[in-house]
Parts: sequence; structure tokens; C-alpha cells
Amino acid sequence: MATTALFPWVDPTTDAPSAGMSLRAGFTTQIVTSKTGREQRRKLVTLPRHVFPLSWDRTENSSARTDTLYAHHIDRGGSFLPFLYFHLDAQPTWTAIAVGTATAAQTIVDIPSRNATGLTVYLNGVAKAGTLTARGGNQGRDRFVLTVGATGSEIITATWTGQRLFVVRYASDLLEYSIFAAALHTVGVELLEVLGE
Repeated sequence: MATTALFPWVDPTTDAPSAGMSLRAGFTTQIVTSKTGREQRRKLVTLPRHVFPLSWDRTENSSARTDTLYAHHIDRGGSFLPFLYFHLDAQPTWTAIAVGTATAAQTIVDIPSRNATGLTVYLNGVAKAGTLTARGGNQGRDRFVLTVGATGSEIITATWTGQRLFVVRYASDLLEYSIFAAALHTVGVELLEVLGE
């Protein structure tokens, strides 16, 4: 079943934490060291897993953010149910990101981006012409309409600058916030990318 629920905030100009945010990307490598010190390494995953720590302080409409985040955390059952998250940094360039596999005569491609610039869509590594509609796709994704439809079974990839959509879950079942005054809260969460969903 496809994940359709969205994280409550998507706009980097109004929703991103003012103090900044971070992104961590990591692999899982199994390392076995023999008694002589020689290592054998095996990569257990081929793609990096992304982690997004986010926190809003008491100057950022924090009471309303806490209420919204609390409701979303409850709706997702803490870390149980995944959801969609547009990374709140619009600056990175994403290269050769897997989008899917084309079907015969397919012309519509929803890119895992939002307000992308410099978008290039590839079918089996060959750049294709088409028209981009910002946020015209499902869940606010950018929609690209191919000028010539796919023949079927091509691998669709894309390169762009801007926000990228990830399937994530809360890293913890616990949501904690601090109250400094009636409407002054500090709240933060860590979002963990869910691979394969």
C-alpha cells in the first residue's frame, strides 16, 4: 500500500527551522577483522539512508507547531506508520534519483521533487523532452509530461536542484517538547528514511 500521508510542513521559506537543520546520510557496512588485523568489508545496502533532525525553538510559533506535530505523531502511531516528507532545504542538487519503471505509452511522470529547477528526466539514461508543472502531481510532487511516450520497462531517473521527497517515519515513539511560557515551546523530531516503501 502506497504511503500518502504528508509531513505537516513542506515550504522551506516559511516552515524550515530558522536555526537551520541537518541531514545525515549513511550506509550499513559489515566489517570483520581477523586476529592479524586484516579486514573484510561487505556493503549491506546499496543506497544511503537519510536522517533528518528538525527542531523549532520558542520564537517560531512554537505552540501551534507543537500542537500540529503532536497530532501528526499520534496519527502515525509514533514510529509505526511511514509518511512523506519534502526535505525543507531547497538548495541541494540531486543526481540520477530513481523515479520508477515506465509502462507502455506512459507520458506522465511524478518526480519526487517540489519546485525543481534544472530538471532533466531520463529513460534508460537518455534525457527526454517534456513539460514540467511545479507541484502538479500527486501529494504536491512536480509533474513532468513526456513529449513522446515511453515504450515500456525503461528505468526512469531524474536530476534536479530543489526539494526532494522521502518516505520517512519518526525515529522514536516518544515526542518530547519543553514549555517556557504559555505559548513558548521548543519541539524537535528526528525523521528516518524508510527504504523500500
